[in-house]
Amino acid sequence: MKKVLLINQGKTENLGDKAINVIFRDILIENDCEVDLAGFAQTKEQSMSNMPINSIYNIHSYIKKFVPTFFIWLFKYRKKIKDEFMHISKGKKYDLVIIGGGQLIKTKGVFVYTLLTWYNTLRKHLECPIVIAGVGADTNYTVVEKQIYQKLLPKFDSIYVRDNKSKKILHDIFNINAKYIPDIVFAFSKFYPNNRTKTKNKLLVMIFDYMTLKKHFGTEYTKEEYYSNWVNIIKENMEPELDIVLGYTTIGDKIETVNFSSYLKKNTDIKFTVLNTDEVGNFVEVLKTTKKLVSGRMHGMLLGMNHECEIIPYIVSPKIEIFNKEWIESKIDLKEINNKIDNKIKEILQ
Repeated sequence: MKKVLLINQGKTENLGDKAINVIFRDILIENDCEVDLAGFAQTKEQSMSNMPINSIYNIHSYIKKFVPTFFIWLFKYRKKIKDEFMHISKGKKYDLVIIGGGQLIKTKGVFVYTLLTWYNTLRKHLECPIVIAGVGADTNYTVVEKQIYQKLLPKFDSIYVRDNKSKKILHDIFNINAKYIPDIVFAFSKFYPNNRTKTKNKLLVMIFDYMTLKKHFGTEYTKEEYYSNWVNIIKENMEPELDIVLGYTTIGDKIETVNFSSYLKKNTDIKFTVLNTDEVGNFVEVLKTTKKLVSGRMHGMLLGMNHECEIIPYIVSPKIEIFNKEWIESKIDLKEINNKIDNKIKEILQ
């Protein structure tokens, strides 16, 4: 039995990250591994049900915009990551470390410094292979980020990305010949099968956090125009037999959902219900009765695909554009995808 340390963002409130963590763990256990879980940047367990949805969150996010990411890493994350490793490992020796999945080779944030800190910490204490697996890469990097990634990424024993665009990015920008593994969350239905006994009677609308959209990806829309755009999307996808429900998979989206629901009540005659999707289990139960899903969140859509929902993507970023082209616009065979995942996991564990 191999001892594996799995490092990812599974301790965040983000349901996509939580799903990645759970499914990756399940796959490794299925392959006769003993798995320890560590947080990549977020090391304390979060839940949306315990997080504020008032101005405190927005003020915190606003302040962070003006603090250089290097200083955020230096004073907040550097020690926290080292403490996380010591707390989780407790002096253990591992056969393998896997960092992933998720959009971890990122720009405009602390992830570049986080990855560097994790690598240096792991190499200081462990002699086993360190693999990056099931990750995505952003498209535009600063000069400093490029320099760090160019020196850091070749040090890993292997890198497996979750889409062909990320593979091309790593090759063209960092001269890394990465391998490919489908996104781990495609295996969700393998471990948690959909019994398909419930009627599909919902249009699930998951508005994307406007602040995140504006900060990370840019948008030509004002807040008012953004909401109006989402109203039009709802109207385009309404059907007489479908109940319109609002849901979310991140705390930012939850706050936006609350604000958007107020806008809908004030400015439209659309009848809708706001559902509690704070946890993966809540969200999955909603998906079981969802016919159409409108979202800008990759793993929200991916979980929807696992539950045979019709996906209407809201393109907010290159990542979602890639996901749309590679998976939504093409016919997928979950069994074939899961076979590919299984084969690649076995390759990683060799």
